[in-house]
Amino acid sequence: MKYKLSKYIRFYNIDGELCIYNSLRGFKARIFDDELLSELKRSANGYLEAPDNRLVKAGVLVPENRDETVDAINFVNKLLNDGETLRLILLPTRECNFRCTYCYEEKRTEFYDSDLIKNIIRGTIHYLQIHPQIKALHIEWFGGEPMLCFDQIVLIARALKEYCDNTSIAFWMSMTTNGYLLTSQKAKELAKLKLTTYQITLDGNKHFHDELRVLKNGDGTWDRIHSNLMSIKETDLQNIDIRIRINYHTDMLERLPEILLGLKADFDDPRFHFFCAKINPPSNTKLKYDFVSNKAEILAQDYIFDVFAENNIGIEEYYSNLNPAAPLCYARNKHCLVIDVDGTIRKCTEYLDDDAINKIGFVNNGIFDIDEKKHRQWLSAPESAIKARGCISCKDLPVCYGGTCPAQWLKEGIASCNTFHPLVDKMMTMYFASLLKNRDDTEEDDEEEAEE
Repeated sequence: MKYKLSKYIRFYNIDGELCIYNSLRGFKARIFDDELLSELKRSANGYLEAPDNRLVKAGVLVPENRDETVDAINFVNKLLNDGETLRLILLPTRECNFRCTYCYEEKRTEFYDSDLIKNIIRGTIHYLQIHPQIKALHIEWFGGEPMLCFDQIVLIARALKEYCDNTSIAFWMSMTTNGYLLTSQKAKELAKLKLTTYQITLDGNKHFHDELRVLKNGDGTWDRIHSNLMSIKETDLQNIDIRIRINYHTDMLERLPEILLGLKADFDDPRFHFFCAKINPPSNTKLKYDFVSNKAEILAQDYIFDVFAENNIGIEEYYSNLNPAAPLCYARNKHCLVIDVDGTIRKCTEYLDDDAINKIGFVNNGIFDIDEKKHRQWLSAPESAIKARGCISCKDLPVCYGGTCPAQWLKEGIASCNTFHPLVDKMMTMYFASLLKNRDDTEEDDEEEAEE
């Protein structure tokens, strides 16, 4: 059998060393074996017979008659539809103690009541029982501000953790919170229930943050959030993972180097990570800052990567976007459901009140009653949208497969490209450069120890 070089392979020369990235496998490696290097050179000029099995196993070389496009589509569909994890995004309230100037959510002073809590617990258990292939349950708390519902969170978490522990189903939780009510004591209590991953926003520095993220009465929130995070940093919670999100506008980008240096100084701890996202304010929002347009986002992100590198801050939070199906919206996953404050089952947290597309069912008497026809609309991009975008011929087809945002094809009939697609080469270059630097640093440390 003859073999050819995979269409999903990219090569990088980093300081004279050959590195490869396979977007179908999410495979990244440095090639240092002379025999492998020789085979790769020969494969670039045509087909190979009896190649090194290591290159075949890694998907670098594939059979000459292999249709990799079909492989990519089938692989991504399997990830999205036959996954072994049930992900529930729970909105125990739409109310929030903040009134962020760019927030898109409509506030509602409703909370999960006791009957709905019981039905969510029963419905989750029933879903797991009728889908025996599911081996893990991931609960993600969203809102509104979920920490306004601490007691409800504990009640649901205890019941579902107990069930999972008794049935050998993996269980963990995460939370998107503004951090204002997340004291170190509450973080410790939630860690016992397997909630250790948080996304918390600090919009740059105190000046910018307190203009954008304010309480109902207009007061700033930086000091309280910053204090809570510093207290959590002082705890012995080893498994905690806090992703600090920086929502940026043009003025903030101009001061990003000093902003990152300040945050790095405060949270120079492997449990804390940083990433940036552009502000997408509702169309009727009037703010004094200029916002980055969708067209300019790539330029902004390219600059952000440079600033991270110049300040020796890793971009680990972004690397997951290079894995198959990783940057896709959670709504494209068959076993991902959003449960709203009134028990409505949805797919998307951004278009919460667009019932025409985003209301797919209801928590009904201990069962997730889902309209499968409406549900399926979220799972795969229409063929017309994929063809119009040119997705089939793209090297990154396995990564975003016809668009990252299903709401766009449902509302507008278009497929949205992965935001990081134009920056793949830059990200991989940074990844391999960091890998080689860590290797060199380790070798230097080993040599110093040997000399001692």
